[in-house]
Amino acid sequence: MIVRALAAADLPSLIDLQEAGAVVGMADVFPQDQYPFPREAILDRWSDEINDDSIGTYVAVDDDGQLIGFAATREGELLHFGTALATWGQGTASELLGGGGRLAP
Repeated sequence: MIVRALAAADLPSLIDLQEAGAVVGMADVFPQDQYPFPREAILDRWSDEINDDSIGTYVAVDDDGQLIGFAATREGELLHFGTALATWGQGTASELLGGGGRLAP
């Protein structure tokens, strides 16, 4: 796994990854028939954050270059974080958050 800065070219894949996780993980709170995932609002937020020097935006990619995680941080605060559904239960989140020291300050 490689963690690198988020680029504008990553945004379509990031939104797909984030939507998939939100739909599954938040299904009981935000049923899609009542509260569809706000793709445009989330895309706008990430676009703004990429350009904000006070926010660090990151993606994790696997050995094939496929996006498997994302994060945004500001002054030691974790603003957004998620991993691909296919990685759930495999330790990817732990590795990103501190097990591998990749996002840890």
